Amino acid sequence: MLSERLREGTDIYFECLVDGQPEAREVTWLHNERPINETNWWQASESGRAGSSLASGQVGASARIIVSNNSLVLQRVAPEQAGQYACMASNSEGVGLSNRLELRVMRK
Repeated sequence: MLSERLREGTDIYFECLVDGQPEAREVTWLHNERPINETNWWQASESGRAGSSLASGQVGASARIIVSNNSLVLQRVAPEQAGQYACMASNSEGVGLSNRLELRVMRK
C-alpha cells in the first residue's frame, strides 16, 4: 500500500489508469472501501466515528470533491478525508480494483 501525507487545506489529485478490453464502462472511486461521488461525502460524526455521509457534498466549510472521468480531486483536503483511496473499473468481463493509497492529513 502506498502512503501520502498532506497538510490540511492542500489539494490532491488522483488518476485511475485503466487498461482493458473491452474498455471500462464505469470507474468508481472508493474511500475506505465505500463508493464516493460529488453528492455523497463523509465526515467524522459527532460521536467521533468516521464514515457518515453528508449530502451537501462538503466536509467543513471549504472542502470540495470533483469526480471527472477517471480523475478524483480533493480540494482543500480536511482531516476527515484521511483514509484509504482506490479506484474500481468494470466492463462486461468483470471488475478490477487498483492498489490502495493511504492518505494522511495533518492539521494546520
